[in-house]
Amino acid sequence: MRTKGHPAIELAQDQGFRNTTTTSSVHSRVRTSHGSGPQGRLNVTANNPGFRFDTSDIQWIHYEGGPRFDYRIDYDIAVLGHEENAGRLDLLIRWAPDAYCHFHRHVATTTSLVLEGEHHVIDIDGDGNEVHLDVRPAGTYCSGPGGDVHMERGGPEGSLVLFSMHEPAGRMFEVLDADHNILAENTIESFIEQARELAS
Repeated sequence: MRTKGHPAIELAQDQGFRNTTTTSSVHSRVRTSHGSGPQGRLNVTANNPGFRFDTSDIQWIHYEGGPRFDYRIDYDIAVLGHEENAGRLDLLIRWAPDAYCHFHRHVATTTSLVLEGEHHVIDIDGDGNEVHLDVRPAGTYCSGPGGDVHMERGGPEGSLVLFSMHEPAGRMFEVLDADHNILAENTIESFIEQARELAS
């Protein structure tokens, strides 16, 4: 399925990203552990072994990387909710085992909750060096302001993560190349447009 109308979406497709609509059912278990993430982020996990997040009715947009990327890209995004006028967006993102999403910079204030699997966040400095690895098991909650530049990938069994983002102008995150040049800007408008196209 080719999505048209938004430059960031079309740029992604022109660079070899594939998006398709799929559905699946997912179950989650959480573990007990507490800690604090880098840069003063709140990072807490909780214990609720009976928790189950059912995604059987969710429509996914699938992304894979093209030959220009030297890391394996394989993930899905679903828009769960949004308030465009308030600049708020809720996304569910699913990573394949040991696969990445695109290298990116968060612009919006972002909170996340790992629902399933183990999620890896690798902070990258301006010279392209990995400066911190944060391994987040299911149940990990994190909250932080915009500005983070990092890679994210699923653990050995992949990961399922709920994201809630807020930025008054609607700018969510920027896809970057290895030199931190912006390849695409993802906005609340672009995600809403994709969700509407999937629903039609």
